[in-house]
Amino acid sequence: MVSKQTCLKWKKSPYKNPRNNEDISDAVFKKLLRECKVDRWSEEDCDFFHATSYNPLSGRKISSEKTKSSFKKKCNLLKMKNSSEKMCLEWDLNKMVNPRTGRKLQKQTSKIYQSLKKECEPIIQAHREKRKSEKRNKEEILRQESLIPFDEVSNEIQRLHSELAKLKTKEAFKQWKAEFDEVGKKKSKLVGNTLELDQYKKKLGKEIYALYEAYDETFYQFEKEQEKEKKKRKLGPKVRNFEDDDE
Repeated sequence: MVSKQTCLKWKKSPYKNPRNNEDISDAVFKKLLRECKVDRWSEEDCDFFHATSYNPLSGRKISSEKTKSSFKKKCNLLKMKNSSEKMCLEWDLNKMVNPRTGRKLQKQTSKIYQSLKKECEPIIQAHREKRKSEKRNKEEILRQESLIPFDEVSNEIQRLHSELAKLKTKEAFKQWKAEFDEVGKKKSKLVGNTLELDQYKKKLGKEIYALYEAYDETFYQFEKEQEKEKKKRKLGPKVRNFEDDDE
């Protein structure tokens, strides 16, 4: 899958490979045509069309002069629209300066100010709504990417339960504990309606608590065994020496 940044870079220089900046091969050009198709035109798409005569929406070459003429008009209108939007957004930052001339406006009741207001307020409002919509979409995408299904957490708990008895080293316990902590994080990212989610989280909370108690007991027994082994190793040579002296 080609990234959006790679597509934008390629559209600025369509006959150069965006990854290494060398002359592009036919195979890579065709692949990028497929992967970089868009739903609507942008200025980069217009530049791409002017340079290659390819339709950025379909990825097909345009041979009809009538279609080319239609696309050129579309691009000119888009350029004018973007130019107006840029100018209006600049005016929105400082409404007492004419963005076309850079001169100060004397008062809000002046003809020039009122003309800019009439032209720019709808554009500014549309831009703000667009930004809000993009932000909501981005947040929703991030939220959906972070969510996980119920069964995944349950399966993780069962797996960790089954692995407890196999832990024989401190490093293994440390790794197990890190995985256990991840289960707690996943619990807060579950998908479901409110009632089902609340009930399931309560159930999982109990299971996670029971799992941690089992871990605590297992680790306690492990440390006791380790301590016994240490004592045996310390006492071993002394016991042998004492037996030698008796002989």
